[in-house]
Amino acid sequence: MLHKNEVKACFYSGKYKDALQIIGRRPLQLATSDNRKLALFQLGSMVFIGEFDEARSLFEFAKKNGVLDAEFIIPAQFFLSIGEVRRSHYEKAAQLIAANAWLAKKQFNKSGNIEFYVNQGIAFIHFYRGHFEKSSRFAQKAYLAAFENDFRYGQALALDALGQSLCQMGQVQRGLFELNRGIEIAKSIGNGGLVTALEIGVLRFRSQYGVNGKKAISECQRALKKLDSQNNYSK
Repeated sequence: MLHKNEVKACFYSGKYKDALQIIGRRPLQLATSDNRKLALFQLGSMVFIGEFDEARSLFEFAKKNGVLDAEFIIPAQFFLSIGEVRRSHYEKAAQLIAANAWLAKKQFNKSGNIEFYVNQGIAFIHFYRGHFEKSSRFAQKAYLAAFENDFRYGQALALDALGQSLCQMGQVQRGLFELNRGIEIAKSIGNGGLVTALEIGVLRFRSQYGVNGKKAISECQRALKKLDSQNNYSK
């Protein structure tokens, strides 16, 4: 039996390669709810380390084997949408998010987990389309769903989307406040990658809007030197 709690801890702390070392990359037997949860961590980990086609293959395998419940499909399609955006396939990402919204409408008793992934996905797509007011609105819904479900990883993701959307709208102080809240939550779950992404967001907006004053360039240069060589997005 795989160590579900160990895999869960690796995934939510951003140690995706470690999670895959435990789970492996081969499709799992999906008869039990525990294995379906492990399969989500497996698929999500592959997306976050850039193995997009492999993640899609795992998703198709699950569907072919009759795994159609919303608690699996909706988070899986959310992770896949992130992969599509990273490859600049925005229309494919939007289709996955729309499919999630449609599937969620058919659920009589939606869990907090489903509510989070659906709203976070919609916020994610609106952000990349430049619809920042809509993005902030759905990010707030995603945050509340994660908060009510005590889903701290989800809270941090939602506050990232909310803070960045508010800053893009010119609501800089509130946006920075939400990003800093996200940093504290990401630190509490030990997700160093998410902490770095949120801190870069704070630095970016503080520099862009003149909050850092004359220190902006030197602080950006220091942050650049500290970044992992593979972190092209933050660079």
